[in-house]
Amino acid sequence: DSLINKSWQKGIEDEPVIQKNDAMTLAFARGGVKTRSNQIFINLKDNYRLDKLAYSGVTGFPVIAKVTTGKENVLKFYSGYGDNLGRKQGQINKGGNTFLKENYPKVDYIIKAYLIK
Repeated sequence: DSLINKSWQKGIEDEPVIQKNDAMTLAFARGGVKTRSNQIFINLKDNYRLDKLAYSGVTGFPVIAKVTTGKENVLKFYSGYGDNLGRKQGQINKGGNTFLKENYPKVDYIIKAYLIK
C-alpha cells in the first residue's frame, strides 16, 4: 500500500546486526541510513554475507524474527520472479500493490501475521 509506505518514510534509526541471517529468519530491507520501512524479506538459505554487507552508510540487515513452524508454507511462495523484485524496491514503494499486481501478478502476499512470545 503506497500510502502506508509513505508514512514509514520518516526515517527509522538504524540498529546493529546482532543475529545471523540464518535460513528462515526475517529482516528489514534497507538501502542506506534511515531507509528502513515496512519492507521485510525472509532468508530462504543462510545469508551470512548480509550480516556484514556495507553500503550507503549502513552495515548489514538486522534480523527481526524467525519462522519456527510452517517452513513448508514459506517454501510454497511463488519464486518465479527470482531476484527481480529486489531490484524494483523504488517502484514497489511508489506504486504499491497496484504496481505489483500489474507487473508481478503471481507474487504472494502476507495478509496477516502474529508475533507470539
